[in-house]
Amino acid sequence: MDHYQTLGVPRDASPEAIREAFRRLTRRHHPDTAPGATDRDRADRFEAVKKAYDVLRDADSRARYDESLQAGERGPQPHFTWTNIAHPRAGRPRRAAPERPDLDAMIDAYFGRWSDSG
Repeated sequence: MDHYQTLGVPRDASPEAIREAFRRLTRRHHPDTAPGATDRDRADRFEAVKKAYDVLRDADSRARYDESLQAGERGPQPHFTWTNIAHPRAGRPRRAAPERPDLDAMIDAYFGRWSDSG
């Protein structure tokens, strides 16, 4: 879920508005103070609010998050796969593998043919 939606603020919200939304939601969903503290959904919601605030309260992490949202709105880039990230020849066609050399023929050529009779 979008961190802005989690906190219930618009994307252009000020840091003060984000902080106020965080405080309001943590009072409502905190497992120690909220009725039904054993409810797992309430604890999960509290963790989601905390994570959203951790990202949006810092200007640098918020800027990175906003960039990732904009990249997601553009959709995936062409020819993107997770294997392309790790592979040094990402996006380039693979060359056919060379034939494996015949090791016996190489040894025979270098050392000559060994005979079993001796």
